[in-house]
Amino acid sequence: MDGSGAHDPRSSPGGSASARAARIAPFAGSCAGLALAALLPWLIPPRRDLHLPPGFAAAQGLDLRRQLLLYASIVVLTLAGGAAGAWWARRGRADSPRRVSVPDGLAPRHLELGLGAAAVLAHAILVWIFLVSGFPRLAVWSVGSLVLAAAASAAAAAVLGRGHLTRGAAYLAAASPILILAFLGQRPLPFARWAALAAFVLPVLAFALGSRSEEAQRVLRRLTVGLLLPGSFTALAAAACLGVPPVADLFEDGHALLPASEYLRGELPYRDVVPGHGLLSDGLFDATTLELFGDDYRGYSRGRKLLGALFWPCVFALGFAATGSPATGFWALALSFLCFPQYAFPRPIVSLATVALATLASRTGKRWPWILCGAALVVAALVSVDFAVYAAAAVAAALVVARGDRRSHLISLLSGALPAAVIIAVSLAAFGILDDFARTTILLLPALFPAYALGFPTLSASPMAEVPSIPFPVLYGVVLLALVLLAAELPRGERVREPARGVLPVLAWIVLAMLSVVERWHFGYLFLAVPTALILLARWFRVSGGAGPPRALVAGVALAAFASLHNPIELVRAVANGIQKASFFPDTLPLEQPRRARGATFRRWDQTLLLETSELMRRAGFEDGDTWLDFANEPGLYFLFERPCPIRYYEVPFYESEAAQDEVIEAISREPHVRAALIAAPYGEIDGIPNATRAPRVWAYLRAHFRPFLRENGIEFWIRATEARGARPAV
Repeated sequence: MDGSGAHDPRSSPGGSASARAARIAPFAGSCAGLALAALLPWLIPPRRDLHLPPGFAAAQGLDLRRQLLLYASIVVLTLAGGAAGAWWARRGRADSPRRVSVPDGLAPRHLELGLGAAAVLAHAILVWIFLVSGFPRLAVWSVGSLVLAAAASAAAAAVLGRGHLTRGAAYLAAASPILILAFLGQRPLPFARWAALAAFVLPVLAFALGSRSEEAQRVLRRLTVGLLLPGSFTALAAAACLGVPPVADLFEDGHALLPASEYLRGELPYRDVVPGHGLLSDGLFDATTLELFGDDYRGYSRGRKLLGALFWPCVFALGFAATGSPATGFWALALSFLCFPQYAFPRPIVSLATVALATLASRTGKRWPWILCGAALVVAALVSVDFAVYAAAAVAAALVVARGDRRSHLISLLSGALPAAVIIAVSLAAFGILDDFARTTILLLPALFPAYALGFPTLSASPMAEVPSIPFPVLYGVVLLALVLLAAELPRGERVREPARGVLPVLAWIVLAMLSVVERWHFGYLFLAVPTALILLARWFRVSGGAGPPRALVAGVALAAFASLHNPIELVRAVANGIQKASFFPDTLPLEQPRRARGATFRRWDQTLLLETSELMRRAGFEDGDTWLDFANEPGLYFLFERPCPIRYYEVPFYESEAAQDEVIEAISREPHVRAALIAAPYGEIDGIPNATRAPRVWAYLRAHFRPFLRENGIEFWIRATEARGARPAV
């Protein structure tokens, strides 16, 4: 019997050899498939005539189709090799039935030493946040003060538990209500010293009131799992990142702010503006929060703060759902924060939640997680199309290795997905945009891949800032390991061991997320799941063949070595400084005008762009409804100056195709309120490709119908030729 209570064929006479073959053959087959895939670059020669649209790939001669074909072939051959090895091992051997037991992740037996240590560290982080804020000199001794806070929390748990750390750690969850103070904007944090004191007083009160009540103990356990553990790092990120106004980015923020601005004007998605990432992430969520909190940068930031509070809890839920152990979820959360130290990245939130539901459903065999997983997968497609695709791969892997009847699981999954899809389709049809949504999602967005793709980086390339100190060979090695393990374990289906069942969906997410690497070198996207995967793999290695001390030591050393690459001591110091300082970022200033700029700070070049845009409007005598064509990839300007966008696209690469360029030309020509065009701005080109190269037909139309009008500080506005006579000339 293994830890799951399943029948082990090694326990029967003669079963040892067949069991060993069943384990080794799929792994050997997957390695053989991967080795065969290594020959593909010689078997699939580069194309001579690429016929790529204008963009980075065309300028660099990147054969993107070949790169994608090679990666897809590697994945397919490796999976096929694993399947072949599993088939060979099963020849002539009847599989014995497996008995399964469903672990309860919230049961008292999971309040082991690991959970007690996790609760102590979570409480120590909470205490440390307010100590650093309330006692500024502690920032100099940030690492030492964190160690002291951990010691104080451990001592409190030991005293409250009468020498039993785990039992006493449950009372520490009573300090959870003070987490909310970390999300307040002012610095230093309000009531910081009192909050640090309350972090110890509240657990003592909880002990005095509920030490003999079983119901109170259950409430405290749930408070530990549901709030203290995920809330600790969420509050830490909030305290470090939310103390100053955000730095505006007219390009990145414009992906959401321009569509949101259009929706506030009554325009419709897909028909009037194309959400490039997804309907919710590109504008619809922000339009709602702008209505609630105010239609300037303050309202935008408040909405993002509200949404971002879900990010780290979803990371915690991924590790928790995969194992049923909240302690594992916490350590995965801690390692993820070390690799990805920021407040939030909203786009993958629903994708991560979907994977968590899929692993929970696969591990427990219960019906309701599959239903929720199906609905969440549909919603994920509205939030971010690319992350929904990664989640779909994870759901498929979870379904393959799920406990119980997979056909029944599939029906449950569809019973959640289909109603959600119908509701969304009916809603889109009611607004008359269902057809536009389908054409944009199925045809336009995939066609944009060559416009942005950078291709796979070579092994000798320097890592980007988002993955410091991690060389590309190591990152590729992690992905290949994930692929080999998938190929070796998926053929086992329901017969996989419990640790494998939890980690395989996460590995599938990582393997498919490599598409984000070939697109934009987004290795940082992988690190949304890689730390959790490493924790789960270490757990798998530790319990495989017996949880002996040598295996635990090797797993711990490997995780510590990986963590050290991200310089945890320096991160602690940086977080301490972020908690204390309320100063603006260097070379940024807040602006009061235009009105919607309030609540953010702006870099020098964006300050200049706003001033020159105001000057354009003054010189040209702009009236209500007058606007410009953005030919320099600065979509946030439309939001800030409350001007309509005359076309459906918020970036020039979106209309590289001839049909899209003709659409843009027609929209400009028939709209007299388009009185100017922004031709150039600092950092207005993407990947160094001139916008005139990306959209030559639109550029030819602008040269024929617009004339230079304002040229200052690297910013260039043109005005319609019909208005150029009598207008003030360009400087």
